[in-house]
Amino acid sequence: MFSAQEPVPGSWYVNRTGKLMKVRLLLYQGRRRRALLIEYLEGHRQIIGIDDWYCLQLNRRDMALEAAVRGAAAGLPKPEPSGEETR
Repeated sequence: MFSAQEPVPGSWYVNRTGKLMKVRLLLYQGRRRRALLIEYLEGHRQIIGIDDWYCLQLNRRDMALEAAVRGAAAGLPKPEPSGEETR
C-alpha cells in the first residue's frame, strides 16, 4: 500500500513501478522545504519540488533490514561478535 511519505535524507523509497530512489538532500527556502535531490539506484540524480514528491506513490524501504532478511533466507550465518567476548 502506498501513502504520502515524508522525505528523509539517506532513506530509500520504491515507487509503484518498483524503481528505487534515495533522498540525498532537502532544499529549503527560509524555513520551508521547497525541493529535494533524489538519486536513483543506477546513479541518475534529479531535483523535484516538494509538491511533486507528495504526488509520488512511494513506500519507504529499510535496505539494512532487507539485506538481513535475504541473508537469513539464503542460509547465511549471522556475523560473529567482535572483541573479547568471542574468546
